[in-house]
Amino acid sequence: MLYLKQELDDLIIYFEVNEQGTAYRQMVVKGNEIQSSNLKKFEFILSDQDLPLDKQGLSRINKEEFEDVWSVVTSNGQEQWLTLKNQLPIGTKVEGYIEVFCP
Repeated sequence: MLYLKQELDDLIIYFEVNEQGTAYRQMVVKGNEIQSSNLKKFEFILSDQDLPLDKQGLSRINKEEFEDVWSVVTSNGQEQWLTLKNQLPIGTKVEGYIEVFCP
């Protein structure tokens, strides 16, 4: 995976992409607000186009920088996630629906 960052006026956008530029995770930081591709708190924000990896203004960052910001996003739901993970071990059959399917 590659980790990218783009700084625009009052936004910072972080991407986790594969070698072709397909986004797997994405975050948009504006001030103290962070939107992420794993939550539908606002709207889905995962790029539906492959990113041109040589795009001006798009810089490569290390995985640790990306994960530091990602951990802020996921920290609010971590306790609930761990509880559900323990209640529903691998192999448990569940029913639900897919609201959105990305790459």
